[in-house]
Amino acid sequence: METEPFRILLVEDNDADRSYFRECLEEINDRPYTFLESPSGRDTLSLCRHFRPHCLILDYNLPQSNGLKVLEELQDEFQRPLYPVVMLTGKGSEKIAVNAMRLGAQDYIVKTEINPESLHRAIHHACDRFQLEKDLRIRTEELESANAQLRDLQSITSALSAGAHLADVARILINQVRISLKADTALVLRQPENGALEVLARSGYRETDFADPSGGAEVIAPVARALSEGKALVFTNHENTREAFPLVVEVEVLRKTVAFVAAPLRLNDKSLAALGLGFIQPRTLTPSELVYLDLMLRQCSEAVARANLYEEE
Repeated sequence: METEPFRILLVEDNDADRSYFRECLEEINDRPYTFLESPSGRDTLSLCRHFRPHCLILDYNLPQSNGLKVLEELQDEFQRPLYPVVMLTGKGSEKIAVNAMRLGAQDYIVKTEINPESLHRAIHHACDRFQLEKDLRIRTEELESANAQLRDLQSITSALSAGAHLADVARILINQVRISLKADTALVLRQPENGALEVLARSGYRETDFADPSGGAEVIAPVARALSEGKALVFTNHENTREAFPLVVEVEVLRKTVAFVAAPLRLNDKSLAALGLGFIQPRTLTPSELVYLDLMLRQCSEAVARANLYEEE
């Protein structure tokens, strides 16, 4: 299998230096390289978006600019680096190197000390550090999201315990679940005995954004049938391509791309109602979202059962 070329953007105004850097990397010959060269820092971001480099070699001294200003342009809205960068500095420029690292460069190297081994080592160290920092951010965001969902679950559970009327339970449920799972619309559906499926509450629905999944027989009939059979109904796109699955674990079916799903709220093998979630852009729920939804379905099933008993009294 042919190895993908390692793409390097060389931002350096000296032609001889750029040629030497290419020779250094080609001498190592550990992989094929593809180079894009720029003699100035202008349009570096647009070049990156077009070329998608695996690493930038960025000189500090550039015409009408400097490497630190270029680094500032290569940050996202959270001031995080968009690409791995090796900054080239002059001897005795430790302060510049420190500032470069603060602005997102993963490594630096003194130009007079560059040789094939040192340049190769700096580039791959920068790429490894960039990936490590990216993985750490992802893990941190996942943990923060899980903690936020746990707090939401605790607050919803408390509110559901206090709520008695079914409409109140439905309203509490859909508002928070829609926000937590980043859904565009959320519904609570109920099918009374010998009655038509009804929408108890709706949150976030806007007709111009999402085809109302409760608005016609094409959806209502299969949702009602799936609900009566204790199944989840999944629409994988907005053309009403649907599949119904018997549920052992309520959310197992959601390990696929979802445009709309109606998941039953069940207690003692009886379907009480259904939670519907709609997404304008169909997507797959993450593992932490699936765990959160599973817990919510269990909690809300008990709350709906209590509310039903209250209404019958």
